[in-house]
Amino acid sequence: MTSPDDLEGFSYLWDGSEPGWEVHWHHHVVWVVTVYLDGSRLTPDEVSRVRKLVPVFGEMPAADAYRALVGRESFVYPGELGHIEKRQVVEQATALGFRVSLESLDRSGGLPYHPGRALLIDDDELARRVCDKMKEMGCRLVHVEVD
Repeated sequence: MTSPDDLEGFSYLWDGSEPGWEVHWHHHVVWVVTVYLDGSRLTPDEVSRVRKLVPVFGEMPAADAYRALVGRESFVYPGELGHIEKRQVVEQATALGFRVSLESLDRSGGLPYHPGRALLIDDDELARRVCDKMKEMGCRLVHVEVD
């Protein structure tokens, strides 16, 4: 947990002692794709189609892929995907005969930025509070779209 005192060390970002700091607000949505299996008995054909869709399954022997999938109704496609990757995975899954569902996750956030450098703050909550304070104190806000 952070306290209001945690912001004191960052006051140079908004108090004018080091002019030029701004908040780069990155709008970033990622996607989680859930792939649904047939629901009845897992078949060699279904395992083969999963192996075509998911590289990690394609790299393992078919018997290992079968053991990883047997008894499951669905699985989450590995990783959080950007818009382009999500579309490609959904198109490929559909072409292979799978049903899918999508969940979007907002990974947007701010980054204190000064021309030529950015300030990375490891604590996500503190980083959010610093950027909020910068906006509150009138620092320039730059919107950046990320895919």
